[in-house]
Amino acid sequence: MNRKGHAWAIVLILLLGVSSSGCALFLIGVGAVGGYAIIAEDEIEGTVKTKYDKMWERATDIIGRRGTPIIENKGIGKIEADVEGSKVEINITRVNFRTVRLRVKARKDKGVFPDMTRAKDIYNEIIQP
Repeated sequence: MNRKGHAWAIVLILLLGVSSSGCALFLIGVGAVGGYAIIAEDEIEGTVKTKYDKMWERATDIIGRRGTPIIENKGIGKIEADVEGSKVEINITRVNFRTVRLRVKARKDKGVFPDMTRAKDIYNEIIQP
C-alpha cells in the first residue's frame, strides 16, 4: 500500500473509532467549521469578528426586545434573561481586540428541558451586522 493509501486507512480508522464511541468532540469540530459549535444540547458557541462593546450592545438590545433581563454584568460578559418562556444565558468573552466568543444557552419549562431552537435563534440574531 502506498503512502496515500496508508493516510486514507488511518483517517478511516479514526473516523470509525470516533463515530462508534459517540464522541461529541468530532461533531463539535464539524460545527466549528461552519462558524459555530453546538457544545451541549442546549448551548451554542462561536467566535465573531467584532469588538466586545459592539457585541455587548447587540446582545443587551436583543434581550431587551425579546425578553426580561435578570442579570446584565458587562464586566464579566454575562447576561441572564427570561425570553419567551425560556431561561437564557449569554456569555461574551474577549478573544482579542477585534474578536469575541459568544455562547448562548437556553432551557425551557423553568430550566428543565433544552431549547436549542431558542439558543440558535438568539445567537444568530446577535451576530447579524
